Amino acid sequence: MNILLIGNGFDLAHHLPTTYNDFLTFLDALRTLSSSDLPSKLNKKIKELIQNNQNKENIEKIKKLNYKDNLWYLHFYAVKNINNNWCDFEKEIEYITSGLEDIKKSLEKTRTLKGNSTQLLENNFFISAAQQFIFDKYQKTDIGFDNYKPQKRVTDIPYPNYLTLDLNCSYEHIAYNVMNSRDITIAFEDLLKFIIEQLNEFTKCFELYLSLFVNKLHIQKIKFINDIILQNKNLHILSFNYTNTLSKYTPNYDFKICFIHGEAKNDENDNLVLGTDETAERSDPLFTRFKKYFQRTAKGCNSDYYSWIKTINNYNSSPIRSASGTNSFEYNSNNNLFIIGHSLTLSDRKILYELITLNNMHTKIYYHTSNSRIELMQNLAAILGQDKFAELTSNKVIEFEEGKFDKLLEDE
Repeated sequence: MNILLIGNGFDLAHHLPTTYNDFLTFLDALRTLSSSDLPSKLNKKIKELIQNNQNKENIEKIKKLNYKDNLWYLHFYAVKNINNNWCDFEKEIEYITSGLEDIKKSLEKTRTLKGNSTQLLENNFFISAAQQFIFDKYQKTDIGFDNYKPQKRVTDIPYPNYLTLDLNCSYEHIAYNVMNSRDITIAFEDLLKFIIEQLNEFTKCFELYLSLFVNKLHIQKIKFINDIILQNKNLHILSFNYTNTLSKYTPNYDFKICFIHGEAKNDENDNLVLGTDETAERSDPLFTRFKKYFQRTAKGCNSDYYSWIKTINNYNSSPIRSASGTNSFEYNSNNNLFIIGHSLTLSDRKILYELITLNNMHTKIYYHTSNSRIELMQNLAAILGQDKFAELTSNKVIEFEEGKFDKLLEDE
């Protein structure tokens, strides 16, 4: 079996604006559509699509998700402005989730805590989350009083005085206390549910950006990638990307493709996996919905790669001694794994380890520069461990090869 595994570097090699910073720049551009001063960093092709009247309906779809007031967008946007080199949503989600778990542990010790004695008011994200949660519930709750009127701005809403655990705080009670300037109590579970809902809405914005804009962009094929596809007719594709870039190589080719983190679509569902490291040692069920392994199942992502692994394991899985009679081993090259554009980071270590360490699997990892080769090697060593890394690389079971990413095919 031949497997091609691709990550976001695959899209970037085709000059597609698929980084998280590209997406935030796109959202920033939508905020300034009424002026001619669009962000200078906005991709030129995306700019053309935005300014094309045919895409007005698509832009409105994204705006209807109210991304400008989305808790996660505001947080990511603020972090990006502080650090221009920051570009990792998932690490930021892990940081936030870790903080939320610490708050829950504190609440479990004391059951009820005043807001100013918890971590809630020590972190801007939690301040915003609590305030937006109250604002959202207050705006949507008609408590039947003559002097009730929705607030115009989130900043007009006071901070909660108390954060509780295992207590049902009705939205009517919250609204009544806001209106009468009384102490406001919110339940941790309700706040967490709101934070997850906001993340799902933000993820849907990202999905629409990819499906309605990025997927429309033309790419030039890279020759060595095209050769791999043409030379391996039974190629199985494991994509960590959300886009349809690979299908543009051979539109009529029936790929056995597994979008392990979901495929960007223009529909009503939230199809993308955007979460935290599946191997992080956190088991509280309240936070399971942040985990990538859980999201893959909940969102119905393709899991065909499990059957691929099973098929390979069931076929001649034992290594054979070398013909020279030495203690080294030769591995049957019945199976080939080509890795292009995946940084081999620890967040996907479980899947990467399973595939690379399969018996009779030969892995070829393509790199762009000598520096990227070293980074890939160090990341792989962290995934495999010292002994397994040394064994597989010294026996040429894993090889690194420079990809000729600048050698393009002529447009057909």
